[in-house]
Amino acid sequence: MPALSAEAMALVGPYLALGEKIGSLHTQLARELNGAGRPITEIEVLFQGDFGAMPTGPVTRAVLAGVLAPVLSDPVNLVNAPVLAASRGLKVTEAHSSSSGEYNAMLTVRARTAVGTRTICGTVFGKSDLRIVHIDGYHVDIVPEGTMVLTQHTDRPGVIGAVGTLLGNRGVNIAGMNVGREKVGGRALMVLMVDDPISPDLMAEIRAVPGMEKAQLVHL
Repeated sequence: MPALSAEAMALVGPYLALGEKIGSLHTQLARELNGAGRPITEIEVLFQGDFGAMPTGPVTRAVLAGVLAPVLSDPVNLVNAPVLAASRGLKVTEAHSSSSGEYNAMLTVRARTAVGTRTICGTVFGKSDLRIVHIDGYHVDIVPEGTMVLTQHTDRPGVIGAVGTLLGNRGVNIAGMNVGREKVGGRALMVLMVDDPISPDLMAEIRAVPGMEKAQLVHL
């Protein structure tokens, strides 16, 4: 990979971090949902909006590094990520679009597995404020850092409260919460940022909450 100038690095640096976080989130969600036997087979990286003179190739490499690092024992970096992806048969495409919705620039990453496709979008506010803003069409506002519980559930009274009670009873502090939903009474996505470890037993209790479709634990 060609060396980046200081000016280029200043532009691309935050998106390198964002791309790696989104890639890691994709793999962690896919592994928990699909199991180790159904890995990600295809990655599409879409640069939407005004990326100006930013070199986007390194960002795609960062996404691949994030996708691969959770499943490989050897170190993964921007230099070897494309080679490692090719060796695993991972198809990678990069595309550009002038439209980015409500954001000046948005990084969209789609990951395909044997059971479907997931889309995660992120952006950078200011110089270095990383945010994940969409997960599978649900609008969220997440700082991609630390331990998180992602749930998909029916939007009805009591579900969120039940999860909060379970966490509180186990001494798990909730640092932040985001909820996106399709419509009133439809499906909803909740992201809880927590300060404390969550055991497999506690995750099983969360998954057993009435109205819960799935709950997944990730570390970024």
